[in-house]
Amino acid sequence: MRPRGFTLVELLVGLAIFAFLLMIATPTMIQFMGNSRIRNTADSLAAGLRQAQVEALKRNRDVQFIVNPAVGWRINDPDPVLGGPVQDEPFSTGATVTVTAVPPGTTTVVYSGLGQYRPDGTAGAPPAPGPVQRLRVTSSTMTSPHDLEVIVDPALGVGVRVCDPQFSNAAADPVKAAIGCPP
Repeated sequence: MRPRGFTLVELLVGLAIFAFLLMIATPTMIQFMGNSRIRNTADSLAAGLRQAQVEALKRNRDVQFIVNPAVGWRINDPDPVLGGPVQDEPFSTGATVTVTAVPPGTTTVVYSGLGQYRPDGTAGAPPAPGPVQRLRVTSSTMTSPHDLEVIVDPALGVGVRVCDPQFSNAAADPVKAAIGCPP
């Protein structure tokens, strides 16, 4: 009768198989985690924009959504007496995710007291290049990230939504066109 347990050869073969499987799965897992960070950042931006719209309705006055691509976003009430920061949300992804505003140099979205996007971007002093129309979210550390965009301007679609720029020109396929970004 053989004693219970594993021999050294069986143990080494098992460890070699485990190491091989780990070596194959690691790049896929890294890619998955990077794309999850992109999705989480885009969803955070979209939720913040919707929250700014709700705050404008609640307060019945202009509310600003200010994005700092290196740090995070802020909802701000510009009223000099009753205003101030409403909510701050740092990006939890650190330096691995890059947020870029379109048009370049813009940082602010303004919602009126009726919850409407202000295309002139005014609330107190207007921002120099105008309001943010879309926010591009990508990864600076991945070789092939799955980029996403957050559409802000209602002229580009229906309200605030996260879309996939990969399917921007997919008019022939209605499913892909539904998740694609407007040109």
